[in-house]
Amino acid sequence: AVNLAGVEVSELRRGMARARKQKHADAEVDFAAAAAAIAARDLAGCAIDARVFGCGGAENGGATRGRTAECRCDAGYWESLAAEVAYERAYAEYDAGDLKKAEASLRALTGKRPRHADAHALLAEIALKKGDFDYALASARNAVGAKVDHKWATHLVGQILFKQKKFAEAAVAYQRHVELDPECHEGRIELARALRETGKSKDAEREYAQSLCYHLDDADAHIGAGESALAQGRLVSALYHLTRAAEIRPDSKPAADLRARAEAAVGERYVFVW
Repeated sequence: AVNLAGVEVSELRRGMARARKQKHADAEVDFAAAAAAIAARDLAGCAIDARVFGCGGAENGGATRGRTAECRCDAGYWESLAAEVAYERAYAEYDAGDLKKAEASLRALTGKRPRHADAHALLAEIALKKGDFDYALASARNAVGAKVDHKWATHLVGQILFKQKKFAEAAVAYQRHVELDPECHEGRIELARALRETGKSKDAEREYAQSLCYHLDDADAHIGAGESALAQGRLVSALYHLTRAAEIRPDSKPAADLRARAEAAVGERYVFVW
Protein backbone atom coordinates (compact mmCIF):
# COMPACT_ATOMS: atom_id res chain seq x y z
CA ALA A 1 0.00 0.00 0.00
CA VAL A 2 1.11 3.56 -0.68
CA ASN A 3 1.75 5.63 2.45
CA LEU A 4 0.13 9.04 1.99
CA ALA A 5 0.45 10.11 5.63
CA GLY A 6 2.57 13.10 4.67
CA VAL A 7 4.76 13.04 7.78
CA GLU A 8 7.62 14.29 5.60
CA VAL A 9 5.70 17.40 4.64
CA SER A 10 4.73 18.02 8.27
CA GLU A 11 8.36 17.79 9.39
CA LEU A 12 9.42 20.14 6.58
CA ARG A 13 6.80 22.73 7.46
CA ARG A 14 7.61 22.56 11.16
CA GLY A 15 11.30 22.99 10.37
CA MET A 16 10.61 26.02 8.19
CA ALA A 17 8.46 27.59 10.91
CA ARG A 18 11.14 27.04 13.54
CA ALA A 19 13.87 28.39 11.25
CA ARG A 20 11.86 31.59 10.74
CA LYS A 21 11.79 31.96 14.52
CA GLN A 22 15.58 31.54 14.62
CA LYS A 23 15.23 28.17 16.36
CA HIS A 24 17.87 26.64 14.14
CA ALA A 25 18.77 23.65 16.28
CA ASP A 26 15.13 22.57 16.48
CA ALA A 27 14.67 23.20 12.76
CA GLU A 28 17.65 20.97 11.99
CA VAL A 29 16.00 18.11 13.89
CA ASP A 30 12.85 18.53 11.80
CA PHE A 31 14.72 18.76 8.49
CA ALA A 32 16.77 15.69 9.36
CA ALA A 33 13.60 13.76 10.21
CA ALA A 34 11.98 14.78 6.93
CA ALA A 35 15.06 13.83 4.93
CA ALA A 36 15.35 10.47 6.70
CA ALA A 37 11.66 9.68 6.09
CA ILE A 38 12.00 10.45 2.39
CA ALA A 39 15.22 8.45 2.11
CA ALA A 40 13.49 5.45 3.72
CA ARG A 41 10.90 5.29 0.97
CA ASP A 42 11.19 2.75 -1.82
CA LEU A 43 11.19 5.21 -4.71
CA ALA A 44 11.48 2.43 -7.27
CA GLY A 45 8.42 0.85 -5.69
CA CYS A 46 6.69 4.23 -5.81
CA ALA A 47 7.20 4.38 -9.55
CA ILE A 48 5.65 0.91 -9.92
CA ASP A 49 2.73 1.91 -7.69
CA ALA A 50 2.17 5.00 -9.83
CA ARG A 51 1.76 2.87 -12.95
CA VAL A 52 -0.47 0.37 -11.17
CA PHE A 53 -2.76 2.95 -9.57
CA GLY A 54 -2.72 5.26 -12.59
CA CYS A 55 -2.05 8.38 -10.55
CA GLY A 56 1.42 9.37 -11.66
CA GLY A 57 0.39 11.51 -14.60
CA ALA A 58 1.13 11.07 -18.28
CA GLU A 59 4.80 10.34 -17.71
CA ASN A 60 3.83 7.12 -15.94
CA GLY A 61 1.36 6.09 -18.60
CA GLY A 62 -1.72 6.36 -16.41
CA ALA A 63 -4.77 8.52 -16.02
CA THR A 64 -4.57 11.04 -13.20
CA ARG A 65 -7.96 10.15 -11.71
CA GLY A 66 -8.41 13.74 -10.65
CA ARG A 67 -4.97 14.00 -9.05
CA THR A 68 -2.03 16.10 -10.12
CA ALA A 69 1.03 14.75 -11.89
CA GLU A 70 2.85 15.07 -8.55
CA CYS A 71 0.90 12.32 -6.83
CA ARG A 72 2.60 11.02 -3.70
CA CYS A 73 3.14 7.57 -5.18
CA ASP A 74 5.20 9.14 -7.96
CA ALA A 75 8.96 8.95 -7.35
CA GLY A 76 9.36 12.40 -8.90
CA TYR A 77 7.22 13.91 -6.15
CA TRP A 78 9.54 12.58 -3.45
CA GLU A 79 12.66 13.63 -5.30
CA SER A 80 11.29 17.18 -5.54
CA LEU A 81 10.32 17.14 -1.87
CA ALA A 82 13.79 15.91 -0.91
CA ALA A 83 15.29 18.83 -2.83
CA GLU A 84 12.98 21.24 -1.02
CA VAL A 85 14.02 19.81 2.34
CA ALA A 86 17.69 20.08 1.38
CA TYR A 87 17.28 23.71 0.31
CA GLU A 88 15.38 24.78 3.43
CA ARG A 89 17.97 23.02 5.54
CA ALA A 90 20.78 24.87 3.76
CA TYR A 91 18.96 28.18 4.09
CA ALA A 92 18.60 27.61 7.83
CA GLU A 93 22.37 26.96 8.02
CA TYR A 94 22.97 30.19 6.11
CA ASP A 95 20.59 32.10 8.36
CA ALA A 96 22.39 30.73 11.41
CA GLY A 97 25.66 32.15 10.05
CA ASP A 98 27.29 28.85 9.10
CA LEU A 99 28.16 29.86 5.54
CA LYS A 100 30.64 27.05 5.04
CA LYS A 101 28.12 24.35 5.92
CA ALA A 102 25.38 26.05 3.91
CA GLU A 103 27.62 26.31 0.86
CA ALA A 104 28.53 22.62 1.07
CA SER A 105 24.87 21.66 1.35
CA LEU A 106 23.92 23.84 -1.61
CA ARG A 107 26.72 22.52 -3.80
CA ALA A 108 25.53 18.99 -3.05
CA LEU A 109 21.97 19.98 -3.90
CA THR A 110 22.86 21.67 -7.19
CA GLY A 111 24.93 18.64 -8.08
CA LYS A 112 21.77 16.55 -7.91
CA ARG A 113 19.35 19.25 -9.08
CA PRO A 114 21.33 21.52 -11.44
CA ARG A 115 18.27 23.63 -12.25
CA HIS A 116 17.33 24.46 -8.66
CA ALA A 117 17.17 28.25 -9.08
CA ASP A 118 16.89 29.15 -5.38
CA ALA A 119 19.91 27.02 -4.51
CA HIS A 120 22.04 28.76 -7.14
CA ALA A 121 20.81 32.15 -5.94
CA LEU A 122 21.74 31.39 -2.34
CA LEU A 123 25.16 30.16 -3.47
CA ALA A 124 25.56 33.52 -5.22
CA GLU A 125 24.56 35.36 -2.04
CA ILE A 126 27.14 33.42 -0.01
CA ALA A 127 29.89 33.98 -2.58
CA LEU A 128 29.04 37.69 -2.66
CA LYS A 129 29.44 37.89 1.12
CA LYS A 130 32.82 36.16 0.77
CA GLY A 131 33.93 38.57 -1.97
CA ASP A 132 34.16 35.85 -4.62
CA PHE A 133 32.48 37.91 -7.32
CA ASP A 134 33.23 35.58 -10.23
CA TYR A 135 31.63 32.56 -8.58
CA ALA A 136 28.79 34.71 -7.28
CA LEU A 137 28.04 35.99 -10.78
CA ALA A 138 28.19 32.51 -12.30
CA SER A 139 25.80 31.17 -9.64
CA ALA A 140 23.37 34.07 -10.03
CA ARG A 141 23.34 33.57 -13.79
CA ASN A 142 22.76 29.85 -13.29
CA ALA A 143 19.70 30.74 -11.22
CA VAL A 144 18.39 33.07 -13.92
CA GLY A 145 19.09 30.41 -16.52
CA ALA A 146 17.00 27.95 -14.53
CA LYS A 147 14.21 30.47 -13.94
CA VAL A 148 14.22 33.49 -16.20
CA ASP A 149 11.90 35.55 -13.98
CA HIS A 150 13.81 34.90 -10.74
CA LYS A 151 13.69 38.33 -9.05
CA TRP A 152 16.27 37.63 -6.34
CA ALA A 153 18.85 36.21 -8.73
CA THR A 154 18.34 39.00 -11.28
CA HIS A 155 18.89 41.55 -8.52
CA LEU A 156 22.03 39.72 -7.44
CA VAL A 157 23.43 39.85 -10.99
CA GLY A 158 23.07 43.64 -10.85
CA GLN A 159 24.66 43.89 -7.40
CA ILE A 160 27.65 41.77 -8.38
CA LEU A 161 28.26 43.63 -11.64
CA PHE A 162 28.05 46.95 -9.79
CA LYS A 163 30.66 45.78 -7.28
CA GLN A 164 32.84 44.79 -10.24
CA LYS A 165 32.39 48.36 -11.53
CA LYS A 166 30.67 47.09 -14.68
CA PHE A 167 28.07 49.80 -14.37
CA ALA A 168 26.47 49.59 -17.80
CA GLU A 169 25.93 45.84 -17.43
CA ALA A 170 24.69 46.35 -13.88
CA ALA A 171 22.14 48.88 -15.14
CA VAL A 172 20.81 46.33 -17.64
CA ALA A 173 20.41 43.72 -14.87
CA TYR A 174 18.77 46.21 -12.51
CA GLN A 175 16.42 47.32 -15.29
CA ARG A 176 15.34 43.71 -15.73
CA HIS A 177 14.82 43.40 -11.98
CA VAL A 178 12.64 46.52 -11.96
CA GLU A 179 10.58 45.06 -14.82
CA LEU A 180 10.04 41.92 -12.74
CA ASP A 181 9.31 43.83 -9.53
CA PRO A 182 8.14 47.37 -10.40
CA GLU A 183 7.24 48.30 -6.81
CA CYS A 184 10.66 47.46 -5.36
CA HIS A 185 11.89 50.94 -4.53
CA GLU A 186 15.31 49.63 -3.40
CA GLY A 187 15.74 48.08 -6.85
CA ARG A 188 14.96 51.41 -8.52
CA ILE A 189 17.47 53.20 -6.30
CA GLU A 190 20.18 50.71 -7.29
CA LEU A 191 19.24 51.09 -10.96
CA ALA A 192 19.49 54.85 -10.57
CA ARG A 193 22.95 54.57 -9.00
CA ALA A 194 24.16 52.43 -11.88
CA LEU A 195 22.75 54.91 -14.38
CA ARG A 196 24.48 57.79 -12.56
CA GLU A 197 27.78 55.94 -12.81
CA THR A 198 27.33 55.72 -16.58
CA GLY A 199 26.65 59.45 -16.81
CA LYS A 200 22.91 59.16 -17.40
CA SER A 201 21.83 61.71 -14.80
CA LYS A 202 18.42 62.37 -16.34
CA ASP A 203 17.51 58.67 -16.41
CA ALA A 204 18.86 58.28 -12.89
CA GLU A 205 16.72 61.15 -11.59
CA ARG A 206 13.66 59.55 -13.17
CA GLU A 207 14.30 56.26 -11.38
CA TYR A 208 14.90 58.00 -8.06
CA ALA A 209 11.59 59.83 -8.52
CA GLN A 210 9.85 56.54 -9.33
CA SER A 211 11.26 54.97 -6.17
CA LEU A 212 9.83 57.85 -4.14
CA CYS A 213 6.38 56.96 -5.43
CA TYR A 214 6.62 53.79 -3.33
CA HIS A 215 8.59 55.19 -0.38
CA LEU A 216 8.14 58.94 -0.11
CA ASP A 217 10.47 59.42 2.87
CA ASP A 218 13.52 57.53 1.62
CA ALA A 219 16.45 59.85 2.34
CA ASP A 220 18.80 57.99 -0.02
CA ALA A 221 16.36 58.40 -2.90
CA HIS A 222 16.05 62.13 -2.20
CA ILE A 223 19.84 62.49 -2.02
CA GLY A 224 20.25 60.60 -5.28
CA ALA A 225 17.53 62.59 -7.01
CA GLY A 226 19.04 65.84 -5.72
CA GLU A 227 22.54 64.92 -6.87
CA SER A 228 21.24 63.87 -10.31
CA ALA A 229 19.27 67.11 -10.66
CA LEU A 230 22.31 69.12 -9.57
CA ALA A 231 24.43 67.43 -12.25
CA GLN A 232 21.92 68.66 -14.84
CA GLY A 233 21.80 72.19 -13.43
CA ARG A 234 18.21 71.75 -12.25
CA LEU A 235 18.78 73.65 -9.02
CA VAL A 236 15.21 74.05 -7.76
CA SER A 237 14.58 70.31 -8.02
CA ALA A 238 17.97 69.60 -6.45
CA LEU A 239 17.29 71.90 -3.51
CA TYR A 240 13.85 70.40 -2.94
CA HIS A 241 15.16 66.83 -2.75
CA LEU A 242 18.23 67.70 -0.69
CA THR A 243 16.15 69.72 1.76
CA ARG A 244 13.76 66.79 2.18
CA ALA A 245 16.73 64.45 2.69
CA ALA A 246 18.10 66.72 5.42
CA GLU A 247 14.70 66.82 7.13
CA ILE A 248 14.40 63.04 7.05
CA ARG A 249 18.01 62.46 8.05
CA PRO A 250 19.32 65.59 9.82
CA ASP A 251 22.80 64.16 10.41
CA SER A 252 23.36 63.30 6.73
CA LYS A 253 26.64 64.89 5.61
CA PRO A 254 26.08 64.06 1.91
CA ALA A 255 22.70 65.83 1.96
CA ALA A 256 24.17 68.87 3.69
CA ASP A 257 27.21 69.05 1.40
CA LEU A 258 25.16 68.65 -1.77
CA ARG A 259 22.64 71.25 -0.66
CA ALA A 260 25.46 73.69 0.03
CA ARG A 261 26.78 73.08 -3.49
CA ALA A 262 23.34 73.75 -4.96
CA GLU A 263 22.92 76.93 -2.96
CA ALA A 264 26.39 78.13 -3.97
CA ALA A 265 25.53 77.49 -7.59
CA VAL A 266 22.78 80.13 -7.52
CA GLY A 267 24.64 82.44 -5.17
CA GLU A 268 22.02 82.63 -2.48
CA ARG A 269 20.51 80.57 0.30
CA TYR A 270 17.06 79.06 -0.22
CA VAL A 271 14.83 78.40 2.73
CA PHE A 272 11.91 76.05 2.08
CA VAL A 273 8.90 75.55 4.30
CA TRP A 274 7.09 72.30 3.50
